[in-house]
Amino acid sequence: MEKRIILALFFLCFLTSFLQAEEYTVQKGDSLYRIAKQYGTSVTELKKLNNLTSSKLKIGQVLTVSPIEKQTETTVQSGSHYQAARTFHRVRPGETLSSIAKRHNLSVEQLRRLNNLSGSLIKPGQRLLIAVSWSRQPEPTEPVIEVAEETLSETELKALASLPPEGRVNRVIENALCFLGTPYRYGGTTNQGIDCSGLIKKVFSNVGMRLPRTAREQYQKGTAVATENLTPGDLLFFSALKSFRPTHVALYLGNGLILHASRQARKVVIDSFEKSSYLRRQFVGARRLIETEDGGEDTVTP
Repeated sequence: MEKRIILALFFLCFLTSFLQAEEYTVQKGDSLYRIAKQYGTSVTELKKLNNLTSSKLKIGQVLTVSPIEKQTETTVQSGSHYQAARTFHRVRPGETLSSIAKRHNLSVEQLRRLNNLSGSLIKPGQRLLIAVSWSRQPEPTEPVIEVAEETLSETELKALASLPPEGRVNRVIENALCFLGTPYRYGGTTNQGIDCSGLIKKVFSNVGMRLPRTAREQYQKGTAVATENLTPGDLLFFSALKSFRPTHVALYLGNGLILHASRQARKVVIDSFEKSSYLRRQFVGARRLIETEDGGEDTVTP
């Protein structure tokens, strides 16, 4: 009975989300030139953002002063706060993927992966995801059963996200980081909702490697790896079953950290494998799908 109560509390969570665009309410004496100067933009830019054909303004008029919008999602679970902050760019007439990527210091390919785009066609008014940051603030009353036991700082996250696109392992990790904060959805395979094995299949397929759909099938691929020999890009498998048949899979990032679509956190998160007794108890084994040769080149294991 006590165990059921603990598990019920563990899965209890709520989600709040809000979208905020930078806006300004016109006051007496304002002009487009004055507002543009205040927000570090141009009159032409303000006109495009607000579909204005003239420079005439009305007191009380609300102007959008930036194409950037921010969305914050917070899950409160077992005494801990999980927060995913996403930044979007609202496409304006005349903009292209290339111009938007350059504005936000991204490559066109990174922008495509963040938004699951296969081509370059975008439309005015469309929202494009340009950045995701994830954080967790543990509370003093946090139960021992909690899965995540390490907070990844914004600096560490940026360091991971800026991995050079050299070799399949780095590309796999870069792809996986684009899914941080994505909602957990059983059977899901997109950035609208994804599960653990769907995430692994997706990020490996993006670098030309086809994997089976389920964690159990993925466990049959590659070569076995001892925990003391783990390297970034390895897959870690877990099971809640007495048979130790894999029911969950995660991507190893290095330094004891894993990225996975967590049913408990209800989203894609980064956890500490080394510090989580919960994860280590359910650990089944690790597999390596990409071997790095001495020359630095990656080869795919069968």
